[in-house]
Amino acid sequence: MENMKKVTDRSYVLVKRFTRKLIKLSMIREKNMKQKRKRTNNKDLWKKKSIFFELPYWKDMLVRHNLDVMHIEKNICDSIISTLLDVKGKSKDGLNSHRDLESMCIRKELHPETRGNIFYLPAASHTLSNVEK
Repeated sequence: MENMKKVTDRSYVLVKRFTRKLIKLSMIREKNMKQKRKRTNNKDLWKKKSIFFELPYWKDMLVRHNLDVMHIEKNICDSIISTLLDVKGKSKDGLNSHRDLESMCIRKELHPETRGNIFYLPAASHTLSNVEK
């Protein structure tokens, strides 16, 4: 019986502490909710204009927030073809991507090799040779 009394007394103390903390938190939250953010200039709200606004037909579109499927398909196709054909400047298979593989400790055969001051990037298995191109 005495053990039971100790447990209930301890539980009561814990519940009381917890409710005090909740009350303090609710008071802080109410105080923060009363304060409003002050905005000095409406131009500060919009920091970046989408590149889609530069498209000639963008102003005529009724629903502008839809994704532009034609351009997305073109960009994905360009990226894949450029990577497969190893087009200089367009391929996504560059030094940074090889360094990422190295930092993740995966695909050791694709890690960049340094020969003097020059980095050598081993060709990936999906890259086509000149004969295959």
